Amino acid sequence: MKPNLSLDLNKVAEAQKKEDEQIEAQTVAPQHLKNIIIVDLNNRHIRLKMVQYELILELREYLNEHVYTVFFTNYYLEHQGNKLSDYSDLSDLDLIADNKIYMRAQLYDEKSARHHIKKITDLLTTPCVLNAETKPSIETEKFDELQAKNLPAEEFAKAEAEIVKEMQTKQE
Repeated sequence: MKPNLSLDLNKVAEAQKKEDEQIEAQTVAPQHLKNIIIVDLNNRHIRLKMVQYELILELREYLNEHVYTVFFTNYYLEHQGNKLSDYSDLSDLDLIADNKIYMRAQLYDEKSARHHIKKITDLLTTPCVLNAETKPSIETEKFDELQAKNLPAEEFAKAEAEIVKEMQTKQE
């Protein structure tokens, strides 16, 4: 008796369905995003949306590249008066009651001072990071207002397209 080498269509459909469910599980649901406000050392508020399961370390990595906080090299993060561990999740924090995370300055030791000098030297030799505006543009403020409204995805996309069109017409 020869083995049946044909594919069972039901098994193929089930495998496809399982694969689709795994992909859906991997995509980030809106309820897993957390609105965070970072208050930097100059009391500037930086608004972010991050996945609640990300580590504080990942937040620090983002801040190390953000144009407003790139020059701050020796700080710790604080939420509701508690110093945050780099390896704790954002989900451990009560961001619903208070969504502000504060950057607090630390004293430099020899190692951190060397790191600071190296980073500033690198930034000054590659000035492409430094050409951001200090005051947010009108378009940036409009985007921030859109995000604060929590519109449905279709309405948000339409409003975002309108802002982009305005920007393009201004450039022409």
